[in-house]
Amino acid sequence: MLSCHHEKVDPKHISDVADIMYTKNKTVNSMVLMDPTNWDKCISIVEELKNSKYEWPITALEVHNDKQRYTNEQKDYLSNSLKRYPNEEYWLGAEKLPRNIPTIMYADGETKEVPRNWLSLNDKNIFTGWSCNVGIDTFFIDKNGDIRGGCGQPLYNLDTFYNIYDDKFIDNFSPTIVPTVCKKVGVCDCQPETNARKQVLF
Repeated sequence: MLSCHHEKVDPKHISDVADIMYTKNKTVNSMVLMDPTNWDKCISIVEELKNSKYEWPITALEVHNDKQRYTNEQKDYLSNSLKRYPNEEYWLGAEKLPRNIPTIMYADGETKEVPRNWLSLNDKNIFTGWSCNVGIDTFFIDKNGDIRGGCGQPLYNLDTFYNIYDDKFIDNFSPTIVPTVCKKVGVCDCQPETNARKQVLF
């Protein structure tokens, strides 16, 4: 899942990465986060991604915005999130990841399946003090080589980062793989991490 934030995305770079994944027969999807206050720019990103060498999926996703609601025209555009279908050969042959539908379990045991962006759209993405499977279900490698959460937090309840560029990384990377207690103040704004398995600690 290649998230495209209009503030910093380089569509050409996204296309290059997705094309490489495509040639490796891996499932890849570019997800453009459609900011209603920068709508035309977001549309242009979708269109630029369509110039890629290979035809992998392009999706447009509704996001939470405090400043402006979506217009009817924007809602109509978002009603079908898939903006480019992959070719049939790729769709049938790529190595698929398990389908992951976020599921909420309430204290009384009731469960509810929700859309992948439901938590952020409904202001349910603050998890300070929760146990989170960041580092287990998903993790992030920074440009400098640090292995961390997209939120910037060290993993496995450590105070330091493992770094893939360390000379002795292979020898030293032996963490106890456990959930991390969230210390982030404010919203969890990375969708894969928002949807990673987590539970409130009472």
